[in-house]
Amino acid sequence: MNPLCLSGTNRWTQTWVLLAAAGCVARLGVAAMQAHGAGEAARLLVFIPYGLWIGAIAAILREVRGHADELQKRIHMQAAATAFLVSVRALFALVALAMARVYRADLSTILAIAVITWAIALRVLSWKYA
Repeated sequence: MNPLCLSGTNRWTQTWVLLAAAGCVARLGVAAMQAHGAGEAARLLVFIPYGLWIGAIAAILREVRGHADELQKRIHMQAAATAFLVSVRALFALVALAMARVYRADLSTILAIAVITWAIALRVLSWKYA
């Protein structure tokens, strides 16, 4: 069972993978523009990566609702719940570090923690129920 490739197509050509990859590339492009002082254009383009990532999440939800059986839906729900709890705890830790002036994280760090945790939980749960 492969919960990341539900419809039987190649994993790398699925909509959510392409949107997530485009979001990462767009984020790198915006960071490069901000580093070189692009000014007003960089401020407007900042929202593009987040829109692409929201599109990737919507594609995952559409794929799970349309092609998954009950077990795969349960695995996705447990992975999402685990990622949420770990992300909240990480957010509390990052806020404490920022208040102590040790480390100041931005939103992309918290989003990366959430996505990586979700992917690990999804893989572990799919092995558990396989």
